[in-house]
Amino acid sequence: MHARDAQSGAGGDGEPLAAGEGISFFSVPSLSGNANDPEVFLKVVDEQASNGTFSLLHGGLTNLEYTITVTDTATRKVWQFTHLANTCGESGTIRF
Repeated sequence: MHARDAQSGAGGDGEPLAAGEGISFFSVPSLSGNANDPEVFLKVVDEQASNGTFSLLHGGLTNLEYTITVTDTATRKVWQFTHLANTCGESGTIRF
């Protein structure tokens, strides 16, 4: 995940804060100055048994613009989602 501050134009890569079973939180210390400040959360859900896909649930705890890139390691197919700046609290799902 990569984030950008719309006001300054500065960008930075997300760094994982914590991970559990299928869930991760990311900070962007190069922009926030705080390596412990969660900005984005991601959760992977295995739905192969019901519909043959995985879902990536994501939520922004930030007003930063960020882009999530997902690569299927079996097929090498790539999906990207960009969360627009100044829309704190929005969430969504990427199915692959």
